[in-house]
Amino acid sequence: MSKPIPVRISAGVPTGGQFAGTTRDDMGTDELAGEQLPEFPHWTDAGFAPDEVPAWLDDNGMGPDTAAQWRGTGFDAEAAGAWAYEGFEPQDADGWRSTDVDPQAAREWADTGLGALSARSWRLKGFDADAAQQWREKGFDGEDAIGWVHKEFSARDAAVWRDGGWDNSYAGAADAREWTDAGFPTPATAIPWVDQDLTAKRAKQWVKAGGPIGAGFDAESAGRWSGADFTPKEAVIWRRNGMDCTAATQYSNAGIGHAAAKAYRDVGIEPQEAGVWNDVLAQTDALPAHAAAAVAWKEAGFDLAQDGHDSGRLMASAELEDWVRTGIAPAESRKWDDARIVPEDAADWSRRGFDIDQATGWDQAGMDSGDAYMWRAQNIEPDRAEQFARDGYTPLQAAKLQHAAG
Repeated sequence: MSKPIPVRISAGVPTGGQFAGTTRDDMGTDELAGEQLPEFPHWTDAGFAPDEVPAWLDDNGMGPDTAAQWRGTGFDAEAAGAWAYEGFEPQDADGWRSTDVDPQAAREWADTGLGALSARSWRLKGFDADAAQQWREKGFDGEDAIGWVHKEFSARDAAVWRDGGWDNSYAGAADAREWTDAGFPTPATAIPWVDQDLTAKRAKQWVKAGGPIGAGFDAESAGRWSGADFTPKEAVIWRRNGMDCTAATQYSNAGIGHAAAKAYRDVGIEPQEAGVWNDVLAQTDALPAHAAAAVAWKEAGFDLAQDGHDSGRLMASAELEDWVRTGIAPAESRKWDDARIVPEDAADWSRRGFDIDQATGWDQAGMDSGDAYMWRAQNIEPDRAEQFARDGYTPLQAAKLQHAAG
């Protein structure tokens, strides 16, 4: 039961005589009506039957005009008293009551400065008056606030992220939560990574990639590596091999992995040149060995040449590629080349077991590697083989003659 409002007796209203010693609590309705209190005609004028008056007087202490306003708005005496006790006028109370809220709660919402319909909108989203007030003080409406609440932000923290540039929406709240869960507690810690077009998940990977020894990536360096299409794990490996992002990118674009790149750099071969050597030597050695092989070929006098169509580009000569394909070591290739034996022939001589000196002797005797192989198989030396061949003998015939001669 709401607290009754005391009945105030206007000055000049008689209280003695027939009223002395008698209270309203001692009188029945008929007695009260028959007593003709000074204000009673006003109650009847206001449309109240005699038996209705006590409830309005006893519960609320209202005058007939006020009671008529409440009743005209659809309130009975008890409900009117409850709403009036909370300080509402009939019209306002009716508005609040239509939103299914009780008088006490309506007062709490009204004290926040919200009207009945606005308060109802907040209530339907699960807010009480105090919570709604906190969010409104930070500049949020109910629609925006609910997204942040679902992502477990307080009004204060949500305002920090919103003011830090995050979208004031469910999507903005979800993104902010991803950053906090990834270890970036404030916009100030997240923004450098956002500026590098990195998501919270990727940023966390870059921070974690460096390990506990201070080798981690800050936002700027992570942005460079990520922009060059390196994963955090790949970037760590390249850095451990002494490469910054620029060098790693150049070697990688040349088709060279981190291990081979380190080997090339250790011998002073830069990415562009390394790429050409890598292509030339790919058919021969394991990748890290290419650097040493490149040095060996260079020391043997086989170097790369300038591209005739692009002075800034290096290329391998056809001769170099031919010698590499023979499988003959660089220093030996130099000897064969100096003897004016072309790579294909040198490969044939070498495959049949002739060294450069032997091949030269047979070549001077006018024999190719195939013929030399057959004559040597009969234990016939180059000069004798040349004579026998001139006389029309085959290796086998010459061997028989030589054997018969003793």
